[in-house]
Amino acid sequence: MASNLVFLQNEKTAGTVTSISLSCFGKGYTAYQIVVKNNIGAADGNYVFARFLDSSGSAISDSEYWDAASMLKAAGSFDESWKRENGNLFAPLWDDGDDDGLGGGLVMVVHNPDDSGSYTYANWQSAIYKVGEGLRGVKGIAYHASAEVISGIQIVAYGSNREFDVTVYGVG
Repeated sequence: MASNLVFLQNEKTAGTVTSISLSCFGKGYTAYQIVVKNNIGAADGNYVFARFLDSSGSAISDSEYWDAASMLKAAGSFDESWKRENGNLFAPLWDDGDDDGLGGGLVMVVHNPDDSGSYTYANWQSAIYKVGEGLRGVKGIAYHASAEVISGIQIVAYGSNREFDVTVYGVG
């Protein structure tokens, strides 16, 4: 895979929101890199998920079957893993943070979203700092088991609102 990143778009929320949707694919790349920074405003005990958007911009539902898994590694001895089959959201993109404004970030690569003849899949890694517990990192993968064009991604704050700053690059 080529390694040059081409800036495509940046979206920032004006305050905290429950989700952010980006119609960011369809630009002719075989892979897209999504960088999310800040992740501010979450109450303790909440997670961030994502789902793909179909060619009409609608969130892909669980009836269109896709699977995901992610694993949390935290400072000390705490580990956790998640697996979703035929789900309506990816496994968590990152673990809960604190609501004290420390934030966190994520890098995701989405493969084949423009190709109607290939499955679309994504892999990601993220980090967030949790006061009193230290750094918490998540690595994950998700795939859509139906070959179709994917127009974008929706990032969803589960349990509380968050502030997002999302940048999308084409991998050229």
